[in-house]
Amino acid sequence: MTDKIEIEGLNKLVEEGIPSNYILLVQTDEGLETDLLVRQYIKDALSKGEACVVILSDSSPDEFKKLMEAIGINAEAHGKSGTLFIVDWYSFRNERVIGLEEKGYIYKCSKSLTNVEIAVSKVLKKIEGKKFRVYSDILSNALKMYGFDTTFKFSQNLTARIKKFNGGALLKISKGVHEQKVISAFHSHFNGVIDIEHKREGDRVVARIGILALDNLFYETSYKRIGVSKTKGIVIMGDEEKKAEPKAPVKKVVEEAVEEPAEEVSTDKVEEIKGTSVLVYEDKPKYTYKLYRHLLESGAPGLCVSTTYPEKLKKTNKFESSVLWISESSEKGAIKPGRMEFELMREVSNFVKNNKGGVLVLDCIETLILENGFDKVVKFLKKIGDMAAVNETTVLAVINKESMEKEKLHVLSKNFDNTITREDMEKAEKEAKPVVEKKVVEAVEKE
Repeated sequence: MTDKIEIEGLNKLVEEGIPSNYILLVQTDEGLETDLLVRQYIKDALSKGEACVVILSDSSPDEFKKLMEAIGINAEAHGKSGTLFIVDWYSFRNERVIGLEEKGYIYKCSKSLTNVEIAVSKVLKKIEGKKFRVYSDILSNALKMYGFDTTFKFSQNLTARIKKFNGGALLKISKGVHEQKVISAFHSHFNGVIDIEHKREGDRVVARIGILALDNLFYETSYKRIGVSKTKGIVIMGDEEKKAEPKAPVKKVVEEAVEEPAEEVSTDKVEEIKGTSVLVYEDKPKYTYKLYRHLLESGAPGLCVSTTYPEKLKKTNKFESSVLWISESSEKGAIKPGRMEFELMREVSNFVKNNKGGVLVLDCIETLILENGFDKVVKFLKKIGDMAAVNETTVLAVINKESMEKEKLHVLSKNFDNTITREDMEKAEKEAKPVVEKKVVEAVEKE
């Protein structure tokens, strides 16, 4: 009989239970529910005597051990007993790590993904013949640093190794950072895909969990609301389903005096931010690029620094300006994130000094932090802010609040004149949205 994963929030969705050797992808917009799911998964494995390999890129080994301690797991003891191994792809951003450094049950890796693969291979050989599971949060950070092709191949190799040794795995990828088509491309590597989302219902945000795919098993196809229990972790709150919106009847209409809807950005907001530095909190920089486009249309020269391929970025957000592409790609014009203090600073400085009153977008902060460390990026932003102030440059820096601790966000925000939150955006868009009256003179409903 195959062992099952014992997590109440998942068991309610799969009556037969999910085999512990299934390799699962959880796509999530982050939050406490996801953190608890991950910790429950690891705790379930260790509590059953299985070995556990944890690949960290969002937190240090010490931070991970504290999180596990909070749910009653002594990670240090498990490490010393040979049931827990940590592959650390986090520390190289804050300290010098050469190649692969093995220290007991912790394997510190340099930024090369090859070293992560080597570390995993070493651990799997050590525990060969034992039941084991792997957890990793590496995919999103790898995508930011190395792009799709390299990360996709890494994911293929990692899941293939785990399958070879008949282990199970839970890999996490952040929905707020990547396009859905990018995430969907990874689905083929996994036995199952779990989705965790947050949706606004009235004046509150609720969390839901759903299974998008699961090999050879019957599972609940509707999304379920989930909550948090101190003793059980994530739990199903009810049987509410996430149903598709009913399709509106098709109408043939003849309209008079219908205006084209204007871009939903307040003119006052655009004028308000001119010549200032602004930190914009949003998971996808939709509003940031609306502001950028309006500032460009007012005649200001612009430069965008982004991790998105330039032509794709300009086409998606409908603007024309210079773009500096932050990427490990060898393609001409790409700037490696590790060259922040050299090529990138030089290019940004030249733009700011030679284009008084220009607009600078920084859509790359998380990647720069990942590669250079938080402190260096703070200094980098301080230098840019000082130059921008002298040259009346508008700076729009976008960051996903969920990608960083509150303390670091606070430190980061000190380098900017203003911050714009989601609430600010919604208010501005509501004020700017035109009221369009449509006079329907003929409407014929069709089946």
